[in-house]
Amino acid sequence: MKGRSPLLALPLALLLATAGCATGDDSGGGGSNKSEKDQKSEKEEAGSPEAAGPLDAEDADPADCTGDSVFIEAVEIPGVKTDPVIIPEVKNKAGEVVQEEQKIPGVDIPDQRVPAQCATVEDAPAGCLGKASIPATEIPPVTIPEVTIPAFKYGDVEVEAVTADAVTSEGVQEDGVAAEEVCQISEEEAGEGGYISSVYRSSIYRSSIYRASAYRGSVYRGSARLDDGTKIPSVRVDGVRVDGVRVGGVRMAGERLKGRRVEDVDVLEGEDSITFGLDADVLFATDSDEIRPDAATTLAEVADQIKELPDDAPITADGHTDSDGDEDHNKDLSERRAQAVVDWLVDEEGLDADRFTVTGYGETKPVASNDDEKGKQKNRRVMISADT
Repeated sequence: MKGRSPLLALPLALLLATAGCATGDDSGGGGSNKSEKDQKSEKEEAGSPEAAGPLDAEDADPADCTGDSVFIEAVEIPGVKTDPVIIPEVKNKAGEVVQEEQKIPGVDIPDQRVPAQCATVEDAPAGCLGKASIPATEIPPVTIPEVTIPAFKYGDVEVEAVTADAVTSEGVQEDGVAAEEVCQISEEEAGEGGYISSVYRSSIYRSSIYRASAYRGSVYRGSARLDDGTKIPSVRVDGVRVDGVRVGGVRMAGERLKGRRVEDVDVLEGEDSITFGLDADVLFATDSDEIRPDAATTLAEVADQIKELPDDAPITADGHTDSDGDEDHNKDLSERRAQAVVDWLVDEEGLDADRFTVTGYGETKPVASNDDEKGKQKNRRVMISADT
């Protein structure tokens, strides 16, 4: 088949973000006349580095991470809460209050989380492998606040205040990574009988990140005794720990489109599927669903490759036409042609009919323009796809 453009179910794109910003001011002055709010809005829309970070993003929906895309689970970071410490009221022997009741607040660090994400593979035309992207991620910082046990003083008796300083575990960030779209040369560039070399989109990896644990030590104010024997009890605030947090690494495997020679059958292999594109003009006469006798060699080539697949691999046969003629007629013709190919493969090559699903799409899924004969020829096709 010359100049074929086979269909292949390639991974759908879920990440369609573009980045960019414009600078300059045509007013002749040295700065922008736009408000800070307007400038911020424009940067966020353009995907500027100053736009909202990973922690501000909404959770990805697992249902959107389809095809070769990878769902990255959210990481829940539990908060830390401790009870307050009560310093009791103390009276001396004469009944005077020498120490009022006081409360040292406990720690109340709220829960944190790293949102769920999609590492995506963008949609790409046949003969191409779409761009693969793993977004940036971030673990937020956390701070255990300072704590102070106040001093005690009564008469000549004094106990100094004790403080434990605040402790912060800094946030950690990891940039996103991407492998750009790669495409094979076209059949037109390769020429009749020419070879279309394989292409490979490399694997990508976003490294794991770790936020270290944080610990604020305990603090202790010793006891004291007044001249009349009244005891002022000691006060202790226990240490507080925030555990370390890890966000695991994410890998997206590389993918290859195998090289092929431009023949009567276009073969396009994906990660777990193979598609054979058959020129309807090679298989059928105009407006006919009877297979030409000289099409046997082409169909036998397809059958030989199907026989190398697992015996239970499901197979789809999809018929397509150009836009000439009545739409309903084209749909019926495309289905009859797809069924004729299946019948030939079953009757002549012994393939299992139960493995096949036949669909006629008529003119609804063109791969080229129907405005010229070259495009129409590409649209007249039967596609055989199987799982590998």
